[in-house]
Amino acid sequence: MRLVWLASTDAELAGARDLGLDVERKRGWRGFRLTLRARVAVVTHGFGDVNRYGTRGALTVQLWHGIPLKKLHLDSPATLRLPLLPDHPLVRNVMRRAYRFAGRGIGLFPVASELVAERIRSAFGVRPERVVVTGDPRDDALLTGSADERTQTARDRIARAVGPLPEGAQLVLYAPTWRDGAADPGAPTPDEWTAIAAWAERSNAVLLVRAHPLGAGDYARGPAVSHRVRLLSPPCCPRSRRPSRPSTGS
Repeated sequence: MRLVWLASTDAELAGARDLGLDVERKRGWRGFRLTLRARVAVVTHGFGDVNRYGTRGALTVQLWHGIPLKKLHLDSPATLRLPLLPDHPLVRNVMRRAYRFAGRGIGLFPVASELVAERIRSAFGVRPERVVVTGDPRDDALLTGSADERTQTARDRIARAVGPLPEGAQLVLYAPTWRDGAADPGAPTPDEWTAIAAWAERSNAVLLVRAHPLGAGDYARGPAVSHRVRLLSPPCCPRSRRPSRPSTGS
């Protein structure tokens, strides 16, 4: 079996090659041909993770990239609107049909629990028998080694991503998932950044901010106010694995 990683950017291409993977660009003739010939396509976001124009012949396994604590796709009014078109029932109906059509193309959707399975079936319009509870292997890293070993490993990885941490500092993670097109309402104001910095100094804390890639909020002001605010960007810390795009198997 040949496993091919389809890359979206030069950085992904270089990262996959550094790891010794069989990698190709997903766009263009080679990416299209590899996707078209694949028996299995593994994605984490959608058909665009591979070459979306060649997926119909493959068994598509949708791993997704998080636990749906927020509403997604068919269950979210925001995803049924288009930026340049009015919020009209006809537009929402067209978008709803498109999401349901995409959901029918998913052959297998592993999920972490029965609760997640219910939300995925509703949000993606996937047939119930195609949503399988398997647990979430990416969380295994949280259970490897003793508590002290896990803590030290995590702090070492974070320090490599954001720079040295103050001695004994507690780490606080803020990972907003705003992605509705408008400015992120959770982005702090200048006064709020000042208050956050003062609290972090008093508490010997470091605030790690990992904004959603599609969010429009401005979190860059935080590190400018205090060294105790650090940004975790997807390229430097892509969840618990790298590179951050899936592969096809043929």
